[in-house]
Amino acid sequence: MTYEKALVIGGGIAGLLTARVLSDHFAEVVVVERDSYPDQPDWRAGVPQEKHIHTLLAKGQQLIEQLYPGIDAEWDAANIPLYTLGIHTHVRTIGGLLSKVKTDVYGRGLSRTYLEHTVRCRTQQRTNVRFITHASVTELIIAGDLVTGCQVENRDTGDTQAYHADLVVDASGRYSKTVDWLADMGYAPPPETNIDPHMGYASRWYHLPEGVELDPPAALIQTGIVPGVYRGGAMVVLENRQVVVTLAGMNKDYPPTDEDGFLEFARSLPDPIAIEWIEQLEPVSPIAGYRASNRLRHFHRAKHYPDRLLFIGDTVSSLNPIYGQGMTVALMHVHTLHDVLESSQSLDGLALRFHRKLARVNLIPWLTAVSEDRRYPLTDGPPLNLFDRMAFAYLRLLFRATPYDDAISRALLRTMHMIQHPIMLAHPRLLLGIIKMIVQQLFERRRSNRV
Repeated sequence: MTYEKALVIGGGIAGLLTARVLSDHFAEVVVVERDSYPDQPDWRAGVPQEKHIHTLLAKGQQLIEQLYPGIDAEWDAANIPLYTLGIHTHVRTIGGLLSKVKTDVYGRGLSRTYLEHTVRCRTQQRTNVRFITHASVTELIIAGDLVTGCQVENRDTGDTQAYHADLVVDASGRYSKTVDWLADMGYAPPPETNIDPHMGYASRWYHLPEGVELDPPAALIQTGIVPGVYRGGAMVVLENRQVVVTLAGMNKDYPPTDEDGFLEFARSLPDPIAIEWIEQLEPVSPIAGYRASNRLRHFHRAKHYPDRLLFIGDTVSSLNPIYGQGMTVALMHVHTLHDVLESSQSLDGLALRFHRKLARVNLIPWLTAVSEDRRYPLTDGPPLNLFDRMAFAYLRLLFRATPYDDAISRALLRTMHMIQHPIMLAHPRLLLGIIKMIVQQLFERRRSNRV
């Protein structure tokens, strides 16, 4: 069924993906974006996290190809680096360095700016999608518990205009004001779950000089490898020989944004690869800092909310960015939106149907992020329960068994990239790998005692 008009608040990646899906179901889609878009891939003031490392997980690459057929071939033609996870990656975990294993999981060395630019160009080709840039939504228009549009302010002139729509989708991100507007109109805020590991990170962009090659071209150092030390980082070679280095600290151990402090933090990591990279690179940007936590809004449990208003991406599920799930989760959200619209005969009740399905979609990414974050002593939020503790203890065993069993390394990489469900980590084949590790360690300990 085709409806008349939809309006999307926010023209970042989540908003662009949402517009793409809505364009299949609405005669007209209007996207309202605070910024003016650059002509080429470039940073935007409205995306404060843009200067840090971003990852489109392997699951996300599968989903984006479904929305924009041929987009990966376009990236390939533009010489965007293609990596095989396990072969072209250096991953240091609590179990040590993941062994070099061949997998069927691939990633692109793709900056967020380049990804957004590509997606925006593709979405702008949809003839029924219209963009209103350098404009802000200032309030919702509601009639009889139905959202019927928005008031939009031109940021240059200050003029305000009402835009009416059959459906409004908020894709404006973790700093969305929509819930506050609804509260001002008498609607109770939805229940929230907040988990704050007091995470901060600092990033710098570099140029990879001619004649210098980094092998492997992507690296991850898990936080909390050493007991009492909550530092880690991630680095990757991107398009046009750009390199981004992001240093992360949990438990209020925030990486500095001054030159000396940044370098000292890199030297302190439990793996030398970060400082080894930095010493070979040419810095091309200042050091940028950022802090974030986890917040999940349960819109499906809101007691009284207007219909015809949907929330998507970070407005619903705002995850610790260090795990790289954000853009992939946004893609999962818009595919859920497509499925709900396909199965609906009317827009009435759509908001509740959508948010109920979204709650199930959010479950695994949320548990993956917060189960890791909740192990830090200063984390704010509900404490670990018995199930959480058992699951985390099992994961530690899996990570420690990676040097003894390549199948475990493959399974962990596939799970981290959302290609397989975490329940597969309990497969008997992987349990056998843990037993193999325990037996071998006992044998090595007995042999060393004899010596």
